[in-house]
Amino acid sequence: MDKWMYSLTDSEVWQGEEFNTKEEAITEGRKEAIRGQEEEFRNDYFSVGQIEKVFPSGVDVENILENVAENTRADICEVGDDYLYDVTENHSQELEEKLNEVLFEWMKKYEYEPTFYAIKNIEQIEL
Repeated sequence: MDKWMYSLTDSEVWQGEEFNTKEEAITEGRKEAIRGQEEEFRNDYFSVGQIEKVFPSGVDVENILENVAENTRADICEVGDDYLYDVTENHSQELEEKLNEVLFEWMKKYEYEPTFYAIKNIEQIEL
């Protein structure tokens, strides 16, 4: 993304306008901080940081296989205790890749991708 933001507070949640450059974020942050000095903003600094896209973590195939096995053998007691116990690493990895592919396509289609982001390269700017 390489966009920048500023924050007048020390909150972990950054909200507001996005800027194409760090310098633009500093300029606008400084303007707002100076305006805010007369109101509620009392710090002698503000922060700028770079926006980093957040990607969903995807599925954990081991948990899925365990859940499928438990649900399958739920009514038959111990007879199916070893069901899906011997899935190979290659098969497990293949399943995880395919499930994640379907999951991420579904998220994109119905707009369930994260709309939030992380902030990195945070720097305090003195007024």
